[in-house]
Amino acid sequence: MSWTAREIVTSLQDPAPDLRPVMRELQRDAPPAELAAALAQAPDAQTRHLLCDIAGFAVVLEAVDPLVVALADADVGVRSSAADALGKVARYPGTRATHADRARILAALVERLGIEQDPAPLSTILQSIALTGDATSAPLLEPYLTAEDSRVSGQARWGLDYLARGTASTAD
Repeated sequence: MSWTAREIVTSLQDPAPDLRPVMRELQRDAPPAELAAALAQAPDAQTRHLLCDIAGFAVVLEAVDPLVVALADADVGVRSSAADALGKVARYPGTRATHADRARILAALVERLGIEQDPAPLSTILQSIALTGDATSAPLLEPYLTAEDSRVSGQARWGLDYLARGTASTAD
């Protein structure tokens, strides 16, 4: 099937009890530009959340702009999923992200870092900042080492360790 953005949104709004088969099919078969367009036009939080997940699993570089918009979504789950997807797009296997793409993703995550108050998306933002592979971002993570929420402090620790190990490649 050749998916359009409208068909993608409609398929995810199906009241089926288990949307995982549809999500796998979209991840595998939907054109990246159509997934990005679907995320930009999804009318409800659940659909946006699922589309952020799909964009991350499929490492959809074309979805960076709507994922950045989703970082400011009213729904905490959408914000968390958008931050997670941006980290995957920045560095996961299969990514086509260039140094410039990762810099753009990092800038969006850093901007949201200064705003986000909820521990769930905040912890994921910290993880995704590290996944961009920019070692100069380590000082941004350090203040969160003493956060009361263990998800936040744990991701700050993980991110600093990831960056210190030089896990991220500096080559494009």
